[in-house]
Amino acid sequence: MDMVVESVLLSFLVGGIVGGALAFHMGSHWGVRK
Repeated sequence: MDMVVESVLLSFLVGGIVGGALAFHMGSHWGVRK
């Protein structure tokens, strides 16, 4: 059971990091408009 919880948390953590990096890359590439 702990393995399942760890895998789910790890997937969320990796997804958050990848999503944040992708959003930052896209923002810096297109130019951030405020």
